Amino acid sequence: MLFHRVYILCFMSQDNPSCLTSTECSHNLYATASSTIINLDHITINMSNQFELALRKYIAAFDGTKDISTAEFKSRFDNLHHKYFNFVFVPRSKGLLTLTLTREEVFEIEAARLANGTKVTLVHFKKVSLDCVDIMLRLVIGKEETTVRVVTVITANQAVASREIEDTFQLEVVNIEVEPQDEASQLPKLLNMIKNREWDLLSSALTPETLRAAAEEDDLSENVGSLLHFALRFDAPSSIIYQITHGMHSSMLHRDAKDRLPLHIAVSKARPSIISHLLSLNPIACTCKDSKGKLPLHRCFDNKVVQAFKPQQFTRIVETLIHTSPETLMIEDHKKRCPIELAILSTAPMQTIVLMHHKKDYVRKNSSPTTAAC
Repeated sequence: MLFHRVYILCFMSQDNPSCLTSTECSHNLYATASSTIINLDHITINMSNQFELALRKYIAAFDGTKDISTAEFKSRFDNLHHKYFNFVFVPRSKGLLTLTLTREEVFEIEAARLANGTKVTLVHFKKVSLDCVDIMLRLVIGKEETTVRVVTVITANQAVASREIEDTFQLEVVNIEVEPQDEASQLPKLLNMIKNREWDLLSSALTPETLRAAAEEDDLSENVGSLLHFALRFDAPSSIIYQITHGMHSSMLHRDAKDRLPLHIAVSKARPSIISHLLSLNPIACTCKDSKGKLPLHRCFDNKVVQAFKPQQFTRIVETLIHTSPETLMIEDHKKRCPIELAILSTAPMQTIVLMHHKKDYVRKNSSPTTAAC
């Protein structure tokens, strides 16, 4: 079962008690006279110190010298602020009216402050919960000095929503509730994260509960195959692949619409570390054919795969596949071609072809040809 954290945060002052609740919805903030709700689609499981480091680096740009380039300032802003970031400004008189600024509007204001030579220093940085911080900043513009205090919700080590509060507000966690969420509804979200290459968000979302829910689905769709297939197609980082294979071992046995196992795709994507990883977990995949009768070893000799490797690296990958299952050297695809024939027709390094000849001779002498196991 998946769980979604609900944080109820209280701000208390003599004039204006208000409440801020973190709950599931879109990345947005809205306020009423009695409550302010932070809506999040994805809540980070562990808030690392990376956000604080990014914040301090960003603040360092506001030293009054205006020496930082526009490109560098934009890079620091992007590193700190999530693409769905927005900021709620609350007038300090009564706190009943709010003004929500988009990420782009906030950047324009910050860029103007930088151009005006504004100096900014960090007064305090306090963790309220795993993914919520209380930040106070001191701004100096010429002879004028002011302080700004915000409560910020973090996801994937970036600020996704901030609300300005009064300096006198006391901020504390008064309650934490847990609500169940529909497991099946998570799969489309995971696919969208992969499609959008939101790797930090995906890494946080790949909890054991999420992976168990995904594993219960035989295939995500006829065309996609498994979650692992989809991640490999979009060149997911190795760490994401390791998370998926660790949490749903069965995904390595799933086939896509072209009857390919994840190992076929890893070979086509020329990813040696992933190839070795998948082989260590499911060596029998070496002997499995796709819809064209090709083994992963056959797939090595697509020219785009050959050209993606350095010669020595390519030879090592081929050798690893052969060592895992030597009999695959003798297996033909639907066009009656064994791997060594494809190697000769391709741009494979000569050292690879020589290696395959030696291995094939050894297999002929020591065993009889076999057919693919699956």
